[in-house]
Amino acid sequence: MKEIRHWNVERGYEFQLDDNRIIMQVSEYPDRYFLISILEAEKPVAHCLAVKLFSDSIYYFLSAINPHSSIKNGGELLLANLFKLANDEKVKLIDLGSSDLGDEINHPLMFFKSKFSNDISNKETWVKNL
Repeated sequence: MKEIRHWNVERGYEFQLDDNRIIMQVSEYPDRYFLISILEAEKPVAHCLAVKLFSDSIYYFLSAINPHSSIKNGGELLLANLFKLANDEKVKLIDLGSSDLGDEINHPLMFFKSKFSNDISNKETWVKNL
């Protein structure tokens, strides 16, 4: 968690998750959480925390790549390992998450995900004023 937080903050990304809450969730459901790490010279340079939400789906929850690493295509390596994990866990759906930042679209993330999915779609939000 420390490296994921540090690397994302160093890249200028907002990180507003509560580490203690995540640690508690992982402790309660250790069979549902999977850490994928990419090593370079035996040192971690990228991480992804995946969560098996249901028996047939896995969620790409948190990820980060060390901005000082010389590794090429770190995101693709993380996803390749996520796909392998999904195959090993016999899931039918890989959820890469939402590409929105509240009121705006996270275009770099949307582009990244469009390379690896079978479907491009926008999140629809419904609001009912009372």
